[in-house]
Amino acid sequence: MLALDVAWLLLARLLAGVAVGGAVTAGMAAVVDVAPSARKRAGSLIASASMVLGAGLGPMLSEITAKTTPTPQLWTFAVVTALGLAALAVSMRLPLARAVQIGSTGERLLRWPMPPRDRRRELLWGAATFGPGITATSFVLSLGPSVLAGPIGVPDPLIAGAVACAMFLLATGIQFAAGSLSTREHLALSSITAVVSMGMLGLAVTVTPWWPVFLAAALFAGTAQGLRQLAGLTLIATRIVPERRAESNAALNISGYVPAGVLPVATGYLADAIGLGNAVIAFATLLGVVAVIALVIVRVSTRDESTERPPAKVADETMQPTTLVIAAHPDLEKSRVNAAWLRALDTEEQITVRPLADVRGTDGFDAAAEQRELARHNRIVLQFPFRWYSAPPLLSEWLEVALERGWAYGPGGHALEGKELTIAVSTWSRAHDYVPEGRYGRTMNELTSPYATTAARVGMNYCSGFFVHGVGDLSDTALEDIAREYASWAAGGIFASSSPGTQA
Repeated sequence: MLALDVAWLLLARLLAGVAVGGAVTAGMAAVVDVAPSARKRAGSLIASASMVLGAGLGPMLSEITAKTTPTPQLWTFAVVTALGLAALAVSMRLPLARAVQIGSTGERLLRWPMPPRDRRRELLWGAATFGPGITATSFVLSLGPSVLAGPIGVPDPLIAGAVACAMFLLATGIQFAAGSLSTREHLALSSITAVVSMGMLGLAVTVTPWWPVFLAAALFAGTAQGLRQLAGLTLIATRIVPERRAESNAALNISGYVPAGVLPVATGYLADAIGLGNAVIAFATLLGVVAVIALVIVRVSTRDESTERPPAKVADETMQPTTLVIAAHPDLEKSRVNAAWLRALDTEEQITVRPLADVRGTDGFDAAAEQRELARHNRIVLQFPFRWYSAPPLLSEWLEVALERGWAYGPGGHALEGKELTIAVSTWSRAHDYVPEGRYGRTMNELTSPYATTAARVGMNYCSGFFVHGVGDLSDTALEDIAREYASWAAGGIFASSSPGTQA
């Protein structure tokens, strides 16, 4: 608000960059985290759309302020400061899923962000298309007013603000309009629209120096960024384990913000040497070529991804009934709790129960048969009694066979992506044993975390589990009540009940 020269503005821009980096890295990942487990794609859409909507409103409001007030600098940054303080108040009330203890496990406070090793290919897809998209919008924001005032001959700052606003509003709207398309299609359209944007930009400074042509270039640039941003966040939301989402988002953002910061500045310096029009043509040519290369590479490497679409849009009759319960009790005839649970599940038509002890043959499990059952259901419940802080070996054997490489993970292994996975566990120990200060010093979520990791590995959404403790103390009446609650929970679809069973 009180800047006296360019040095002040450079320092302010540096701090603004820190703020933006934190918002788009941790903030957008947090929006995905607090979304219900079955709505991670919707969470990605909300996070992405809110960012580009704010980015679009800012330039427009600034230009209106510049036209209508004698002190636009004071008013513009005063409003931004007020919004920043409001955001601070909101962020202080956001829930933390776990305590942050940097350094207690040897983790460094500062390190280069990196996605999980087995998910880096997916992040490269997003990075290849993110770079051209956000660099194009960065150019419109930074050099757009100069291009309009110079080669095009429209010095009105309100036009420049309107162009930037329209660009980001379209970046917001296109994400809703194209929500039913697959991630692969989002990536391809992002590269295509980036190429078209650069072609229109070249025309705007050469044969058709008309501001609507420049507006068209900006709108295509906004489309490219919006589609890429949605694709990247969807990949992170559906394929990255929750504790690595912010870090993966940071790696993705770095891949885009570095060229978005460097290339427009380099274009400005090049304009001093060869003229603004020629510099813009050089920029458009370079970015267009990069976008074409990204289009080819991503299309080839995502050839097996063409069937991935949002689960809510899939109309597949083979997906009924919707829930598959994998009962991993080794001897149900001697079971009291798990057998009562299965009896309750028999009343739910939309649930298929698969007792592993019954379907396992003399030579083990039939991988093809197990995979057929998994494929025709969109929610999977692993039900088992807790034995030595883990599941019975029967479940480990089944996972080894059913989650086959090339089917559930690895090259071509995308059969389970987008489905839900959760667990239902009974324990003899009491609930207060499974707290940090309790008998075992660990929570049930910690002890069962391998299943969340397994879900992330195969692209499933892991959901809150159903835990019942102290089963030896349950009366028959209490057990029947819990069994009915379990059946209702399993049939409910979104495994997010506030208090299913007795949780720790």
